[in-house]
Amino acid sequence: MIKETYEVTTQETSFSVVQSRIDSIRKKNITRTGYRVYQDGLIGVHGQLGQSADDPWQKAVENLSSQVAYPFAPVRGIEREQTVASDLDDQAILPELEAVLAEARKRHPEFIISNKVNITETTTALQNDQQTKLVHRDKTLMVGLILKHKDSVSIMDTFLGYRARHWDAGFFLDEFEQMTAAYNTQVPFPQDELLVVTEPDLLAGKLVTELNGEKVGYKSSLLNKDFGKKVFHDDFTFYLDWDEKEQYLVPFFDAEGTIIPEGRVDLIRGGVIEKAYTDRRTADKFQMPLTGSATCPYDGVPTLGARNFNMVRSKKTVHELLDGRLGVVIVMASGGDYTEDGNFAAPVQLGLLTDGTRLLGRLPEFDVSGRLYDIFGKDYLGYSQDRFLAGEHALVVKMKISRKS
Repeated sequence: MIKETYEVTTQETSFSVVQSRIDSIRKKNITRTGYRVYQDGLIGVHGQLGQSADDPWQKAVENLSSQVAYPFAPVRGIEREQTVASDLDDQAILPELEAVLAEARKRHPEFIISNKVNITETTTALQNDQQTKLVHRDKTLMVGLILKHKDSVSIMDTFLGYRARHWDAGFFLDEFEQMTAAYNTQVPFPQDELLVVTEPDLLAGKLVTELNGEKVGYKSSLLNKDFGKKVFHDDFTFYLDWDEKEQYLVPFFDAEGTIIPEGRVDLIRGGVIEKAYTDRRTADKFQMPLTGSATCPYDGVPTLGARNFNMVRSKKTVHELLDGRLGVVIVMASGGDYTEDGNFAAPVQLGLLTDGTRLLGRLPEFDVSGRLYDIFGKDYLGYSQDRFLAGEHALVVKMKISRKS
């Protein structure tokens, strides 16, 4: 019998902002541990939150009776620890956060700020009695603030969100100033072509769904018929990424202990669909390459899942990708999605006009639509080299924009 633990400890300081002031500070420190035993091709798991007087190993052994098949040997003889550099200190940030909120109230009293600023530190560890010890630590600032104009009847009018491993009060105020100034400046739709500038998750989520190894293996993916074919833009490469400069709170190993030495797996390369993402079970069942994409609840068996997706960046900035044209930054677009056959449509509640250098103003509400194969094919312009969107790279594409009457 082999014994293994998969443990995730989350320490979080959450600053709650109400009426543009810090209203409360909450801290949590939670450890979730999965105790796994492997015997005769079966796995038994017991999950424990914090500490318990019961023997977790005995309960895991008892759960072997559930006859959950897991005919894969746990990782052996690997020891590696990684701590991602971060200088975040919740005690030091508190007075500076209060100061920037005070400055925000002074500069733009017409906006009410609310919601959360969190500092989250996770330690993920996988250890077994086969001389394996994998440990990953990361600490990240997550700003997620709702801005409501005092004259508006809406619950929220715009949003200020970003991630970082360093607190920068100046950056916070710069982003706040740009967002509020753009929102306060109403502009009409330009007559010329308008391109879409957005964070990639809005449009790439369908790729994540359709490149799931189980969906591909069972032949139910929209992309099945096009594996091995070049169906997207020459410049479009979509991949699994373990680069700590691009990913936050993502361990270098998955929930089964798989490590990808190169730190990257291309799923779509140069427009050609090459691979689905897989965990051990999926890779074995459908004879696919293993991509280290296992996830796991603390009280469950490893299963397929991934969140570390990325796109190859263009050598161009947003300004260069727009090439003299104007773009619209999609800030708020709720209520839209892809259909099963890959057609996307969404209402945009807030879009900001941009020339790729600065935000020029707020456009009237509109709808966007497009087809998956076109968005990342003939209508794909690039994924920006610069971090134009609050410290993140921006996806620039052509889409149909329908103005509302």
